[in-house]
Amino acid sequence: MEFPIRKLLKYCDAYESLIWWENLFGKAFRSILPFLAPCADRRAEFYPSTDHPAVKLTIRESGRRYRAVPPEDCAHEVDDIILDWEDVQAHHLDCDRLRSSLQKAFNLRPAASRPVDGLFYIGRCDGNKEYRHVYACLAVSDQKALQAAECCTDPNKTGCILFPAHHTKAFDLLKSRGIAAVALRECLSIKPDGFHGTCTSTCTGCSLPSGDTVKLESRLETIEKTVLPDARRGSKTKNAASEGGKARAELYQPKIEEARQFIRKYHLENRSMCFTQALRKAAQHLDLGESTLKKYLKKGDFPDW
Repeated sequence: MEFPIRKLLKYCDAYESLIWWENLFGKAFRSILPFLAPCADRRAEFYPSTDHPAVKLTIRESGRRYRAVPPEDCAHEVDDIILDWEDVQAHHLDCDRLRSSLQKAFNLRPAASRPVDGLFYIGRCDGNKEYRHVYACLAVSDQKALQAAECCTDPNKTGCILFPAHHTKAFDLLKSRGIAAVALRECLSIKPDGFHGTCTSTCTGCSLPSGDTVKLESRLETIEKTVLPDARRGSKTKNAASEGGKARAELYQPKIEEARQFIRKYHLENRSMCFTQALRKAAQHLDLGESTLKKYLKKGDFPDW
């Protein structure tokens, strides 16, 4: 059975009785019930009439119990209903339960996250040899989905966004920025043991936009010009360098060039990794000390890190 994710998120701010939720979702009520949490000290404001479901009865306290009364224009046709706390207790969508179920369905890992306006964090995806932070967007309209997408510009912060349904403009915009988008309605189902989903692997077709690629190439070109104290840096630098410094530069130059290429490749394949991790991996790969390598490759040469 298809899980009514879009309809459920449409009522994410509702605080109503269980019978209200049941009337709203009908046969799908059992599938959403695990994601409804009771409110310890809040009751619903309205209660549906058992004889006339379209009529909303107003709940009032009546001694130790509650009374649901119809509007004045229906008072002669609809009877009052005496209710207990269990009948009127408010229930609402528990986003933490929803998050845990989505983590399990898509095999995501809990991880530290950064707050993003309009989104709530789900977990980290390690698929496709990448590390993408996965968020969910509660928007159900194309306009709100696009507004949420416009706020997401960095694939290192928001690598993938789950939407209730497919929103073409939002999805195209995110893809152009290297961010994957998944429509839950197309890949999520509910069974007695919980959510079942199959990732559509939309991140396979996502890559850094050309602007970011040019920025990366420019950054690495800067490193190439500043990291090696050799003849390419001009006569002034040559004259200032000691003979020992020149000798060490010539000795390490092949290693440094290889480290630069290694860091270039590592950054492209692991965009969520920090500079220190990339430096450590390069040092291990080349069998060099981290401190030695750090003398020639500095974090300041990587403005985006």
